Amino acid sequence: MPKEEKMLIPSYVLMQKLGESPQAIVYKAFHKKNPQKILVLKVLKTGYLSEHLRLYFQQKTEHLKVLNDTLLIRPCSFEAKEGVYFITRGYFEGIPINEWARTQAKISLNDFFIISCLLAQVINKVHEAGIIHGGIKPHNI
Repeated sequence: MPKEEKMLIPSYVLMQKLGESPQAIVYKAFHKKNPQKILVLKVLKTGYLSEHLRLYFQQKTEHLKVLNDTLLIRPCSFEAKEGVYFITRGYFEGIPINEWARTQAKISLNDFFIISCLLAQVINKVHEAGIIHGGIKPHNI
């Protein structure tokens, strides 16, 4: 990783880039004060972030933090360091559903229904909390 990326957020060490979208870059990282706790940092691209969107992400993070469901990966914080806005959450080993599906010759109807019902259940909890996720894609599941 280039040195300038490590300097992006002084309190954190960025270990690996996990992905990128037009709105954000996602990293596997840890806070320098707690190196044993691996996190995911979703760094919002500054050209994308208006004041309205900053408030939206801050509010969404606060709402999701209080939801208690084992199916939901809750954010830890919404932070700003030196003009860089980012969301932190715990890091979990695993693969997104789109990668898992690619490894399957065929997905059984039973597996499809189990995954679909669990996904509908967690989306319903999020919606009951007054949040519209807006980013439900196979690589986010």
